[in-house]
Formats: sequence, C-alpha cells, structure tokens
Amino acid sequence: ELCTDSFRLFELTLRIFLEKLSFKCENVATLDPITFETPESFISLPKWNAKKTGSISFDFRTTEPNGLILFSHGKPRHQKDAKHPQMVKVDFFAIEMLDGHLYLLLDMGSGTIKIKALQKKVNDGEWYHVDFQRDGRSVGGCRGGLGEKTLLNYGYVGCIRDLFIDGQSKDIRQMAEIQSTAGVKPSCSRETAKPCLSNPCKNNGVCRDGWNRYVCDCSGTGYLGRSCERGKFHEMAMFLLRPSCTILKEVTLEERP
Repeated sequence: ELCTDSFRLFELTLRIFLEKLSFKCENVATLDPITFETPESFISLPKWNAKKTGSISFDFRTTEPNGLILFSHGKPRHQKDAKHPQMVKVDFFAIEMLDGHLYLLLDMGSGTIKIKALQKKVNDGEWYHVDFQRDGRSVGGCRGGLGEKTLLNYGYVGCIRDLFIDGQSKDIRQMAEIQSTAGVKPSCSRETAKPCLSNPCKNNGVCRDGWNRYVCDCSGTGYLGRSCERGKFHEMAMFLLRPSCTILKEVTLEERP
C-alpha cells in the first residue's frame, strides 16, 4: 500500500519464524510526468548496466508521429570482419516512433533487431505503457540490415512518466531540474487549441498539429525552416561560403522533416 504522507511502498513479508509479520519500507522516487517541448530537448539518464538481464518501463503520451524516445549504447568495440577488419561495433538499445508506430531497435552483440510493438498507431494523445524485459542475448524480431541509419535523427516531443530501470523508479522531473535542460518542463498538459488554425506555414508548406505546437512539412516547396520561410538555394549559397567540411553537416540538419 502507499503511505499517505510520502510516496513509499510497503512490502509485506510473512515470516513463519515466531509467527510474526515484518514490514519492509522501500523509498520510491516521485513519478511526476515531464514534457519534452522541442525535438532538441532531452535528459541524461543513469547508465543501464544490462549485461544479460534487465528491464525498462515507462508511460508516454504524444500526438507526434516521429521521434526517438529512448537511446542507450555501450562502449565501442573492434570486431574483426573479412570485409571490414577494423569495423567498430557498438551495442545499443532504442525505442522510437515512426509514422505513429512504436518500434524497438537493439543490438546486444548478435545482430540488429527491429520490432514493431503494436499494429495500431500510438500518437493519438492517450497514455501508453512500455515494458521491456531482457533475458539473455536473443530477442525475437526482424533481424539484419538495420544499421545506425535506422535510428531517427529527430527527438521526441511529448510526455513521459513512471520511468523504471531494473525495477527502480527514476525521478525524471528532478533529473530535468538538476540538469537545467532547455525545453523540458514538469507536468503534462495538452492544449485544446489547434496550432494550424492560424496557417503558420508559408510558401505552400503543409501544416499538421503536433504536441502543443505546429509542424510544417516543407517538402517540395523549395523552402526550409520551422515555417518554410527560408529559401533552400539561398541557404545553400550561404553554406558554400563556409569551410567545405561543414557544408554537408549544415545542409543535412536543415533538410530534416
């Protein structure tokens, strides 16, 4: 049961010994939700040391179709390969949304796996629960051909709550406060106003309602920017004036959806 004066969970243990009951009190971190307001906002979590077994669970809520929710990786290691003798391998674990569907991606040493969690879309603004349990080095799913490029270069916008790592609750609100992360705020609320009603997208950009914000699809317009307000060719001309080593990086960042 939960204590009324604090968030602590009591575990009742029956002891046959002397026919007595003993109570064990365990501290549980506050599980208040937080909101990631921009794709660039994030918080750093404690290192997940799951060599063969482990678990991660949390709730999320969003209306955005795409976003990398959680990512964890191990230390780089050199793996001998006939074609790439000096190829560096990195174990990783990720949970991401793509076109409204939730996916698990991981490579724990035996190849990359991608699993679709549900057939239905989960970006309807309702709360959904994710519970990942790892037991050993094998997980069922679609294997192969899913290198690092499979991971989205786009951050998650929405709410997270009730994070548990290996059965231990994590106070993500306190983490955000300590790290003073921009674009992360406590609580979770969904605005009723439709951001696209004000027609914020310029130059024939297509607007869709995101999580308390609008998102402009500038594809095929010849423009970039949050509101499709900057011309592509003008931006590329500016990039060409900079050192050549930064051109591709800058253009790639500007052209993400």
